[in-house]
Amino acid sequence: MFFQNRMVLFVVSAILIIIPKTVLTDCVISTNGDLGEPQPLIVNLNYTIRHPQSSDTVTFYTNESFILSCPGTHLQIGVGSQKLNFSEHETAKNSATIFSNITCLEYPIQIARSTNQTCEDGNQEIEIGFFGLLRLHQTFNNLLQQQNSRYPLFTFATDTLHPREAIRPSWINDDFYNFGGNISNKDANALLYSGNQIALLSSLTGYNSSTSNPYINYTADLYLARGHLTAKADFVYGAQQRLTFHMVNAAPQWQTFNGRNWAYAEANARDLASNYNLTLEIYTGTYGVMTLPHLQTHQDVEIYMYNDSQGNKEFPVPLLFWKYMYEPITQSGIVLVGINDPYITNVSKAIVCNDIYSSINWTTTFTRNDTLNGYMYACAPDDFRKTVTYMPNLPLKYLLTLNSTYNSTSNSSFGTSSSVTICCTFWSIFVALILFICNNFLNKMC
Repeated sequence: MFFQNRMVLFVVSAILIIIPKTVLTDCVISTNGDLGEPQPLIVNLNYTIRHPQSSDTVTFYTNESFILSCPGTHLQIGVGSQKLNFSEHETAKNSATIFSNITCLEYPIQIARSTNQTCEDGNQEIEIGFFGLLRLHQTFNNLLQQQNSRYPLFTFATDTLHPREAIRPSWINDDFYNFGGNISNKDANALLYSGNQIALLSSLTGYNSSTSNPYINYTADLYLARGHLTAKADFVYGAQQRLTFHMVNAAPQWQTFNGRNWAYAEANARDLASNYNLTLEIYTGTYGVMTLPHLQTHQDVEIYMYNDSQGNKEFPVPLLFWKYMYEPITQSGIVLVGINDPYITNVSKAIVCNDIYSSINWTTTFTRNDTLNGYMYACAPDDFRKTVTYMPNLPLKYLLTLNSTYNSTSNSSFGTSSSVTICCTFWSIFVALILFICNNFLNKMC
């Protein structure tokens, strides 16, 4: 199995909670009101994360057992000086407390590490998650491949779509970057600091200032943000959301796009699963490198956030962000694509498929032809894969348009493909919590 022999030796603090038979009613908590900070992980006895059953509520039934865990730190019960700390795996007996009084000493410790396995043409697999109780609580992996390709896999169902807004942590670089072949040059996060990106764009576009640039305007949200690949809001609990703040789960994205049409597309995907009771596999990726006109020569210049005197160009600003939504039961899929270039003047150059956006019946919240906020379009997966060849090749029968008249029989390029096992994509009882990253040492890619 995928999870065999994957254990990190952390001090694990956890308690086994048993709802006694003498309790005559079920215990119901709200993920948005009854969780203390820092939150423990709520874990089922099969070591999967417990999600809300409806709305934002989690119900624990009479005589049911579950686990509260704080991987890498200590779990504590009580308030102030009355807190009881657990330093080992323990069972709490014959005690009662308000649920919000059960917290972690600090947020559960997360790990990002290489699995020492290869994927996607021999590239490196990275996993991010919580480890403890001799089992993997959660795995968060991404796929990074070749120069511009990256696609995390995330699966969510209707019971995972009630996120609790958590405090945003700082971004984490980890030890995967190696800019310019220098093992000490790992700070991808710093490349997107405001002063650094202004100085870089001025240098690349021939603007004679290191403190201002006509392409950057923070007041108007025209700057490069750290754009999540798998969204923070795709996770319910604060501890889970913190996992998304690793730089291997981000790419440079214009904030006008990141905070508007792309954020709306992410929300539409969650609404699609929730409103139609679907379990979706979500692959998110990037493609291409955006360009800006040189202010003197007027020639297009590719924008990489790392450039050095040896000619190394790394950490590209993608031209496209894409999201492949796949429903495995009916084998239906669709790809939403957004153009990450608020200055583009000819969007046709960035459209890599036959645009079938008009056939979708479930996107509602964005104006898709707004280039400032990110021009959006849609592709049949097989059509999109002709250009983005590294996108997963899954068995496909229908387009996920919710329009029954538009399916594989009405698109000549769209057919049922044979099942392909994707390198690094492993299925288990943890499938709703799995993300994959493939990485060629993050040099040319990042």
